[in-house]
Amino acid sequence: MSTLGDAGVGGAANQVVELLAAELVGQALLRTPEKVEVRVRYDGVVVRVEVVDDAEDTSDPSAPVLAILGALAAAWGVLPGLEGRGRTVWVEVETEDEEWWG
Repeated sequence: MSTLGDAGVGGAANQVVELLAAELVGQALLRTPEKVEVRVRYDGVVVRVEVVDDAEDTSDPSAPVLAILGALAAAWGVLPGLEGRGRTVWVEVETEDEEWWG
């Protein structure tokens, strides 16, 4: 994600954010929504990616994606959409965790 790179997020942290964002967008597209929105925030320490969709299917992400989120994310969650439709899946990656990124 070049914008994060420009903000100083590089190396493994940037690659993890890219991987997690791609997985979340892929999961959203499998649910055949009319719209998918990706939001990214960086506060200097944590990158938060939110993938919002409006699909009627409100199921949780698949087991393989849950395993990836659990292994690589500092935190993650699923928020229900409005009026029983869609969801927001969010993930946070800490960029200054020296033990993790080496």
